Amino acid sequence: MRSIPFVIALFLAGCTGPIETRVDSRGMTAVQPVSFAVDPMPVGLRLDAQNMVAKALLGKGYSAGEMAKLSLQVTVSDRPADLSLRAGSDVLAPAAGKKSCAKREYRLGIMLTEIANGSLYYQSHAAEYHCKQTIQQALPILVDAALKDIGAPRGSYIVKRRR
Repeated sequence: MRSIPFVIALFLAGCTGPIETRVDSRGMTAVQPVSFAVDPMPVGLRLDAQNMVAKALLGKGYSAGEMAKLSLQVTVSDRPADLSLRAGSDVLAPAAGKKSCAKREYRLGIMLTEIANGSLYYQSHAAEYHCKQTIQQALPILVDAALKDIGAPRGSYIVKRRR
């Protein structure tokens, strides 16, 4: 009798596929880490995301400061995954394919621009669909994925991982 919950758990684990993190990045290549400045007034989830991004950048050799060369902007969104977002004929965020649960799409956007002239240094978006995981749980993974190729942006690609 005790093995029944274990068998059910194995069955359910077998039915779940990998999580796909969709990443889209662009920007300058072969760059050296420089200083960045953050939005001084973010609130809520955006503040959490900005702090995680700033910490990750510091870990990559960047520095934070008021006399920075770069401006950091961070965006976070959470939407029902059965909706797609479009701008004219361009699909900005596709709807999720399977509807086995009430999926949400969590998306993180990062943009670093040069303060002196406004040119793009690095821009990346990372997004995932989830049924049960919260955006707070997904955020560290989205931050890592969005900053993975800073200095060598790869365009659009997908990273798969096990649940």
